Amino acid sequence: MRKGKRIISAVILVILVLLVELDVPNIALTENYIYEAPHQHQNLLVSGNRNIGYSIFGSEENDAPLVFILHGTGASRLSHPLWLAESWGLGLKYKIVLLDRPGYGLSDPVEDHSWYTACDDINAVADQLGSYNYGISGVSIGGTYALACATHPESSKRISGILAISPVAPPIMNTRYKHGGGLVNFAFFTAPLAPYMVKIVCWAARLRSFLVTSREAVFTDIQMLAPSERDGIVLRNMLFSAEDSLYNKVILPSYLESFRTSSRGLYRDVMLMSSYEWNFVKQLQDIAIDFIEVHHGSLDKTIYPGQGKYFCDLISTCQFKNITGEGHFSYYFKHNMYQERLTELSEITRRHNTM
Repeated sequence: MRKGKRIISAVILVILVLLVELDVPNIALTENYIYEAPHQHQNLLVSGNRNIGYSIFGSEENDAPLVFILHGTGASRLSHPLWLAESWGLGLKYKIVLLDRPGYGLSDPVEDHSWYTACDDINAVADQLGSYNYGISGVSIGGTYALACATHPESSKRISGILAISPVAPPIMNTRYKHGGGLVNFAFFTAPLAPYMVKIVCWAARLRSFLVTSREAVFTDIQMLAPSERDGIVLRNMLFSAEDSLYNKVILPSYLESFRTSSRGLYRDVMLMSSYEWNFVKQLQDIAIDFIEVHHGSLDKTIYPGQGKYFCDLISTCQFKNITGEGHFSYYFKHNMYQERLTELSEITRRHNTM
């Protein structure tokens, strides 16, 4: 009897794992769920019939400097635009490119996923836009991908500067650097031992995104990342504000868009983050990029500030800024310093373009 139950459980597990790899039809977002102006939604077709999705806005000058922004886990190119547009409007003197990392949004996954995968996509988009040099900013694990690009054979020659916000560091145990809370700890400790369990969780997250889109459900999902009290206040105000535009035009679309084609982006982020494939870290001490800043909220309980400091301890030119009173999410939604540093990054890129 007990053996029969085990067999049934194993069959169910295999079916669920297989479902993760099935290509469920793309989500068709209505126009009401896409914030169009002032963004130009683009697609880039590269070798192997693979699409790279991105949004671009700002200066329309051909020689305007480029600044790429890499989103975090479970997000997309749609996670940033509204507050940027409201703060700066169409008066930017540079171009911001919001990239869908592989497996998210409009970007197809890459089978041989690594820390350099996003770097290759950035170079392809920069080439299409006619720019050699560019700056990169990344949020959460997007910050880690940005730092990895500093050691990429081609990207290291093209990057003018890097601004990483709350990057996640390697799973370094028994050191002064701590990990994070909620799903971050789940990734570090579960993924290496039970990768199929991670597949099931990622698949279930995608299924849930189709079925449940209420504000309460989205807030609950974000809470699983163990945000600080400060994050909770900011996110609750954003989700349950009387002003519906922020939720309808940014938060919900990005939540749905992250699972548009599959859950592979989320799954591969988790597996890569918890793996030992962090070879780029050893090369960080040798990079020759003058402008590198890592910002981390002092109240961040999703990815502890020690992880951001870990990278700056390795990079001689890196400046670490501990942002007092901010958490993991509240910093880049509310803090003016992020906007100011992006502008500085664009000016550095402009100077590189004239060299």
